[in-house]
Amino acid sequence: NGSQHRATTVALGCFVATVSTTMAMVASAEPNDDAVKPQFTDPVPVSAPRILGDEPSYDDAAPTTVLDGLRLRLEHRSVSDALDRQAGIQVQRTAGYGAPTLLRIRGSTAQQVQYAIDDVAVWSIDGSSFDLEDIAVSQLARAEVYRSMSPGEFGTNPIGGLVRVVLQRHGDTNLTMRLGTGSYGSQLAAASVRWQNPVGPGDAAVRWLRCEGDFPYMWDGGTAFEGGDDQLRHRRNNDLQRLGVLMRQSLVDTGKWRIRARYMGAFRDQGLAGIALREASEARLDRQRHDTVLHFRREDTGQRGARLSGHLQAGRVRTVVQDRLGELGPPLYTRQDIDAVTSAWLWRSRPWGPSRWKLRADGRFGRVRTDDLRTGQRQPDSRRWRGGLGLMLPTRWASPSLSLLPALSIAGISSERARPVVSSQTWQTEVRHARLVATARLGLHWQATEGAGLQLSWSRGNRVPTLAELFGNDGTVLGNAELNDELADTLDAALVLRDRQQDWRAELQLHGFTSRVRELIQMQRVTPHQARYLNLGAAELNGLEVVARGRLPGWLRASVRYGLLMSRDRSARAAYDGKPLPMRPGSRLASRLTATGNPKSWLGASSAWLAYRWQSGHFADRANRVALPARATLDTGVAARVAGDRLEVSARIDNLLDRPNFDLIGYPLPGRTMMVTLAWRGQR
Repeated sequence: NGSQHRATTVALGCFVATVSTTMAMVASAEPNDDAVKPQFTDPVPVSAPRILGDEPSYDDAAPTTVLDGLRLRLEHRSVSDALDRQAGIQVQRTAGYGAPTLLRIRGSTAQQVQYAIDDVAVWSIDGSSFDLEDIAVSQLARAEVYRSMSPGEFGTNPIGGLVRVVLQRHGDTNLTMRLGTGSYGSQLAAASVRWQNPVGPGDAAVRWLRCEGDFPYMWDGGTAFEGGDDQLRHRRNNDLQRLGVLMRQSLVDTGKWRIRARYMGAFRDQGLAGIALREASEARLDRQRHDTVLHFRREDTGQRGARLSGHLQAGRVRTVVQDRLGELGPPLYTRQDIDAVTSAWLWRSRPWGPSRWKLRADGRFGRVRTDDLRTGQRQPDSRRWRGGLGLMLPTRWASPSLSLLPALSIAGISSERARPVVSSQTWQTEVRHARLVATARLGLHWQATEGAGLQLSWSRGNRVPTLAELFGNDGTVLGNAELNDELADTLDAALVLRDRQQDWRAELQLHGFTSRVRELIQMQRVTPHQARYLNLGAAELNGLEVVARGRLPGWLRASVRYGLLMSRDRSARAAYDGKPLPMRPGSRLASRLTATGNPKSWLGASSAWLAYRWQSGHFADRANRVALPARATLDTGVAARVAGDRLEVSARIDNLLDRPNFDLIGYPLPGRTMMVTLAWRGQR
C-alpha cells in the first residue's frame, strides 16, 4: 500500500502541476459546432481500423461490432457494461460498480479473449484477463469487438476474439472535468487537459473512483431450495478504490516520421469479500499497472503506397494479495510482478492492382516473479519468449465489390521456469516448454448492393497454455510441461441489410457460426490434495446472432439484439458428453428504446432511454446438476449535452425493479443502483 500511495501522490502532483500551467492557456472561442452528435452507428459492423490509424482496413470479413465513444459516455457506466448488451457477448461480475469483470465471446472462456489498446495488443502470460475497468469511458473514441478472430495486424488469432479500445485523439478542448455520484458510496472524479508545446501536442487525463459496495442482498443460508431461512444481509469488505492516469505526447512529426509516447497507469485497492457463504472481513488486493509505449510511423518508404509502423512497449503489473487470517483459504500474503517488453512492426505496400501486402513481425519477452511476504521466500521465476511473423494479402476488386482476405501467422514460443542458484548470480532452468504455433484465417466480403452485404470467414485460432498451467504453483497445483495448445476451427457467415430513407433508417444483421474446440485445458485432481492441468476437453459451439435496429420518424431509435448459443461438451467421459457447457446461457436478449431531442434546441443532443435484458436459465456445473434460473433486468436513464455541447449531464438507474442479481454462485450483485454524472468541456 505504501508504494501505491507514493505512486498515486506523484501522479496527482504531476497532473495538478500540468492543470495549473495549462489553465492559463485556455482561450475563448466559439462553441464547438462540429462536436459529435448522436449518430446512427451504434453499433454497426465496420471495417477494422488499421494499426496506428483511423482509416479503414481491408478486414471486412471479420464479424465486428463498433461502439461509439459518445454513446459510451452518455449511456453506459463502463466498457464492460456496454459490451454486455451486445449479441454473442457475456460479461460476468463478482462485485458491484468498478469491479473487474470476465468476458466471454460466443461461449469462449475468459482466457480465450484477447485485448488491445489502440494498436498494441495486451499480452497476458499469466492467463489473467485484462481489466476493462482500467479504461474510463470518457477517454474512449470507440470500442471494437472482433468475434472468433482478430485482425492480422495484432499477430495472433484468439479462439474467442479480440476487444480493442481506441483512445480519443488529443481532443478539441483544453480542459474537461467530470464528477459523478451514485448508490452504495459510489463517487467519481475525472479531468483531462490538453497542451501545445514546441515539440507537439499532448494531453493528460486522471480518473478517481471509489465505491463502498455495502449493498444489501438476500442470503439463503446455504440452502438454495429452502426459503424459510433466507435473511437480508449487507455485503462486507467489498469496498473498492481506483486511480487511473493517462499521459500522451507527440515527439516527432516531420511529415514522413511520426513518433508518439504514451504512459498509462492504473491503481486498484479493493476488499476481497469472498463467497457469501464464507465472507471475508480483512482480505484485500492491491494492484498496479504501468504501461509505456513509443509509437513509430514512417510514410513512403521508397515504394508507392508503402508504409512502416510499429511500437516499443514496456510494462509491469504488480499484485499484492493479503489474507493473513486465511479467510479465503490457506493464509496468504504474496506479491506478484509481471514484467513484459514487446515490439511489433508492420510494413505494407501495394505492389500491383487490387492487392496489398502486409508483413508483420513481433518479439515479446515476459517474466512472472512471485514473493511470499510472510516467509520472505521467492518462488522460481517463470519466463516466456515469443517471436512471430504474419503475412496478410488483402485483395479488393471494385467491380464487383468483392474482398478476399487471407492471413497466416507463425510464432515460436519458449517458456521456462528458472530458480536462482545459491551464492551465485546465475539461474538454473528447471523446466522448459517450446513450441511452434501457426494460425490462419480466410475471409470473403461481397457488397452486393449499397444496402446488402455478405460476409464469409474461416479461422484457425489457438490459446497457448499459461505459465501457471505449465509450471504449477509449488503447492496444490502441479505443473504439466506436456500441455498442448487449445485449438479451434470456426466458420462464420453474415448477412447485413440496410435501408435509409429521408426520415427513417433500418438495419438487420444475421450472423451464424459454428466452432469446434479441442485440446481444452482443464484441471483434474490427481491426489487427495493436489491437481494438475490436462488436455481433457473438447466442445462444440453453434450459434445465431440477430441485430435489428432503426431510427423512426420523430427522433426515436430502437434496437433488439438476440444471441442463441448451443454449446455441447464433447468429453470422453460419459457423465459430461453431450451436455450443455456450464455458465453459458442458451439465449440472451437485449433491447433498447431511445428518444432523442433536436440538437438545435436549447437541450442540445439530449436523450432518454429504456433498456431491457433477459437471459435464459443455464447450469453451473459440467454434470448439469445445479440449475440457475432465467433472469431479467430493466434499466433507464437520461442524458443531455447543453450550453453549446460544453455541458454533459446524465443520470441512470440500473435494475430498476430491484431484482435479485448474480452472475456467479456465491457472489451477489447489487440490486437497484443509481448514478448521476456531470461533465464540463472547456472552450476550443
